[in-house]
Amino acid sequence: MVQSIRNLRGKGDKEREVYFNTRCDKWLKRYIESRTDNNPAIFVTVRQPHKMSVAQMRYIIKRISNHAEINKEIHPHQRLMLKTILTHIDFLSEQIELLNLEVATRLSSHQEDIERLDSIPGIATRMAEQILAEVGTDVEKQFPIAAHLCSWAGLVPGHKRVLVKGNQLT
Repeated sequence: MVQSIRNLRGKGDKEREVYFNTRCDKWLKRYIESRTDNNPAIFVTVRQPHKMSVAQMRYIIKRISNHAEINKEIHPHQRLMLKTILTHIDFLSEQIELLNLEVATRLSSHQEDIERLDSIPGIATRMAEQILAEVGTDVEKQFPIAAHLCSWAGLVPGHKRVLVKGNQLT
């Protein structure tokens, strides 16, 4: 699932198209924004910012893969499965972003209520949004007294009736 295409200058000063998924594009942008040099190369060395050689890149990748104990033999089936899983992760990440935007849009008018709930120890913003979504914004109308809300949420002790011998309830 290709989301982004970049034109880059490669070996021989030729321009090439490079395809990125959303996740890779996001991390690449973060990396480029964090750099303090003006070198046009994407990957540069730390000591004296200059273009990193292919041999240096291979060495870094090999060192990281050895440290992670990654077997360099990846069979076509494994490659297909990895590609499928990564594509699915990208899709789910995009859906989560869309849903987060939708929640923020719908709850923008209730920001004061969210902040009030967020001030309760142990309740973060996401939990405050969930509480508002479940309970609603007009609590007094839906639950006339606090005991009704507690009962609805299942926070009150139950009264269990047990059947004993002779079909008598206790």
